[in-house]
Amino acid sequence: MRKVAGLIGLGLGAFLLVSALMLKVYAYPALAKVPLDQYSKSVSQGQNMEAFYVSDLSTKSGLTLTSTRFVKADQAAQTKQGDNVAVWDSFVRSTDQNGVVLSAGLQRVAMDRTTGEAVQCCDTYNAATEDPADRTATAYKGLIFKMPFDAQKKTYQWWDNTLLKPVDAKFVRTEKLFGTDVYVYRMVIPATPYTQQEVPAKLAGDPNATGNITVDRVYENTRTLWVEPNTGIVVKGEEVLNTRFQKDGEDVVTLQKGTIGYDDATVKANAKDAGDKGSKLALVHTTLPLTFLILGLILILVGFLAVRVSAPRGRREAV
Repeated sequence: MRKVAGLIGLGLGAFLLVSALMLKVYAYPALAKVPLDQYSKSVSQGQNMEAFYVSDLSTKSGLTLTSTRFVKADQAAQTKQGDNVAVWDSFVRSTDQNGVVLSAGLQRVAMDRTTGEAVQCCDTYNAATEDPADRTATAYKGLIFKMPFDAQKKTYQWWDNTLLKPVDAKFVRTEKLFGTDVYVYRMVIPATPYTQQEVPAKLAGDPNATGNITVDRVYENTRTLWVEPNTGIVVKGEEVLNTRFQKDGEDVVTLQKGTIGYDDATVKANAKDAGDKGSKLALVHTTLPLTFLILGLILILVGFLAVRVSAPRGRREAV
């Protein structure tokens, strides 16, 4: 009877070890993929901000700005790329408290479904307006909308859509948002002239000036991301912006200034979604494989000892 129990233990132990391996090698990679049916809406809001109004060529302060972004997967484009590439279209619009549209933009990005890294395909583009005619072919690099699955406490390359290149996103700390554990990453972009633009000369300070002048468009931003590490989903995002025109190194017009970030409803919804998905991924990636490994080794050891003890012993010959 002891031998039978030992053999059963050996069999169960081997089964658990194989199950642990299957979870790590097959089940987790199948689950840890960017979705092909992506559809999301995020709302960011900033209080007491400054913004430039093209309509009357003036900068106003004390504004409440709302930025709404929609992201949707392009099913047709994804189908052409097989199973490893996700193609997402993004539309974002920024308005003031009176509904006046201050800016808008369009994006198409393609990313590796496993790593989250940008992929060069699928006619990816960027547009600083809502007009499709303004789309510019863009070769994205680095991470765009999410961190990798099983994100680490290190620096990643995150795409900046103003500079049109990736910047360092440095891990700074851990936090908890609405019950969900998150990693916090920060990008500090110093004041950087990134393009030049012709504007009415009177914007440089002389209301009687005529004609146009060429100014530098300067971008400064501290961007912080709160990320659920198992999924890489951005639960919360915040930017401290200061964009302006400069002439000969001197600020002449503020274009946008202030702090804007996801509103509480967006953060709460993201925390629940990412927390639920993250718990399932952690279960398959770490908890179950480790549990199966430990139990499997224990059962194999106990089974081996039981079989060995139950084995018949040879008789000692009398002298």
